[in-house]
Amino acid sequence: DGIDIFFSPSYILPFRIPKEIKTAVAIHDISYEAHPEWYSWQNRILLRWVSKKSAKKADIIFACSEFTKNEILKYYRVKPEKIFVIPLAAENKFRPIQDEQKLKKDKFIFYVGAIFQRRFIPQIIEAFKKIKNKLPDYRLLIAGPNYTQPFIEIKNEDGVIYKDYIKEEDLVYLYNSAELFIWLSSYEGFGLPPLEAMACGTPVLSTKKTSLAEVLGDYPIWIDSPEDISEIS
Repeated sequence: DGIDIFFSPSYILPFRIPKEIKTAVAIHDISYEAHPEWYSWQNRILLRWVSKKSAKKADIIFACSEFTKNEILKYYRVKPEKIFVIPLAAENKFRPIQDEQKLKKDKFIFYVGAIFQRRFIPQIIEAFKKIKNKLPDYRLLIAGPNYTQPFIEIKNEDGVIYKDYIKEEDLVYLYNSAELFIWLSSYEGFGLPPLEAMACGTPVLSTKKTSLAEVLGDYPIWIDSPEDISEIS
């Protein structure tokens, strides 16, 4: 079609593209290189091989954090001058809401995002159970598709509510209604959900692993170990 630039917003470029067309690819993290054990063998082959080939082929790589840029340099050994760090941002709709009628009345702690082993959801649940007797009015709401590998079942029990999907129009109200947003991870290329919670004025509990200290600044309540149930509770 005579295009000048082809941009891929997600890791992978087409295999065959004319040399005269400039290419740009966004790589948000390369956890599949740093921790291949977190992925199925099919995804390991697809992501590690195709993403690396795309990174080397691209004229420009967009990374969302300095951490991700350094990971790309470490694993892919591309020219540093073709990597541009462009941080993400919460959409304007994520803001404090004063309309009490639209906010949830329940007291709850909130997590939303894809669920992987590296985000310590079982530990968060166990930590919540430890404080449940002291805070009987509180619930723990966990929302997002479960991609754990091997699979870890998340049950609705003892004040824990799990939903695999939240409507986009409900998300801003849930952020605003939550007493606390929790985002613990051992590997993140960026971490957009805690930034959305921050934009809504909601307290955030997180850990300074990989890019999170860079992205979240001095806003969160920090813990040292996302594996330490007592520290989380």
